[in-house]
Amino acid sequence: MLRSTASLVLCAFAAGCASSSGLPGVEPGRDPCLIPSSSRDTLDIHLTALPSASHAPVPRDDAERLVFRQLYATLLRLDCTGAVRPALAERWTSDRGGRLWRLELGDYRFSDGTPITAQRVVESWAARGVVEGQPWIERVEAPGPRTIAVTFTDPDTAGLRLTGPALAVSGAATQGGWPETSGPFTIRSSSDTMIVAVPARSSRPVVRFRIASSDDGRDRLAAGAGLLITRDRETIAYGTRLGSMDVVPLAWDRMYALVSPTVPLLALPGDSAELARFRSPLALDAVRSEARGAEPPFSMAAWTCRSGFPSGGRPRPRVIYPQGDAVARGLAERIVALSPVRVTAAGLPPDALDQSLQGAEDAAFVLPFPRTGAACEAGPPIPAGASIEPLVDSRAHLIIRREAPPVTLDADGIPRVVP
Repeated sequence: MLRSTASLVLCAFAAGCASSSGLPGVEPGRDPCLIPSSSRDTLDIHLTALPSASHAPVPRDDAERLVFRQLYATLLRLDCTGAVRPALAERWTSDRGGRLWRLELGDYRFSDGTPITAQRVVESWAARGVVEGQPWIERVEAPGPRTIAVTFTDPDTAGLRLTGPALAVSGAATQGGWPETSGPFTIRSSSDTMIVAVPARSSRPVVRFRIASSDDGRDRLAAGAGLLITRDRETIAYGTRLGSMDVVPLAWDRMYALVSPTVPLLALPGDSAELARFRSPLALDAVRSEARGAEPPFSMAAWTCRSGFPSGGRPRPRVIYPQGDAVARGLAERIVALSPVRVTAAGLPPDALDQSLQGAEDAAFVLPFPRTGAACEAGPPIPAGASIEPLVDSRAHLIIRREAPPVTLDADGIPRVVP
């Protein structure tokens, strides 16, 4: 079934696209974010690096975010319209002004056939230290076989926190190292070069995550990738020219900010109009992604989840960015050029970046913060006392083969392949 680009954009941003969905808890005919298709064909997705089983089910980068979204479910999910939808939980209520949430699980199973009960969810979270790692969770209980009670330290009237990837549910570890899956897909085989996922309740469509032969998105599309999420302008333009692909602009999902744990690296204007004039060239010239100057309202992640401020030490003269994030790299290199003091830019992997940030070991950081979903638990942990200056907003585009299986979009633009 061929799909027009116009209908894809409509489905990505507005309600009214009816379909039949196989995702846990999504009522047939009620998914406004579906990109429809009658295809059950194999879908190849080319990634520059395959995810690590040791990180599952909580992603650390974009590749893991895409793969884990197919394999591991949360209790609730946030769709592309910003609406909270059922996932493993089919019904939910709240009281105490949004502090206490009770969720009723549907009839779902882990990939080994074990029922997903409330106690298994509590055990899954306890094994990963979820409650200890989320300062906004006060208590988690299983008052019934399929009833989970989550008490927050402060109100969440919409339940957004229950959609976060940190609360994904996983089962026991398998011989291959992967935890048993809870989502609509399960792993059929895994190697250093490919992960093959199949629906938990049927045999098609097959989704193959492959190691890409090139970092360039255009090369990946030419090599047969059927789905690609990219922020690169040249790749987006290339995909638009391909007659076999549709290009879907996704929501503005990331705000990149300059974080200075000690003395601010740059003296930026305080006037909002002058700040807008400073941000605009950054969006146009410093990054290859589709970007705009950061616009309010800004994500509260940067302000609401901070660790204790580190003491002592003299920060290295570096601007740090997440390794592999092209937008952050472009911004960091521009900040280096603008800095009145001599600094260099460096990309760090997640663990090393977290250590440097928590210890204020470097002078500044260019970091992405989510513009959608829950606030505090979704952003990086920022030391109290740090200065935080929003720079640009970024959004990705989904490039998808017209004969690909149907997908539905979450608020952060991540597609879920529909079995």
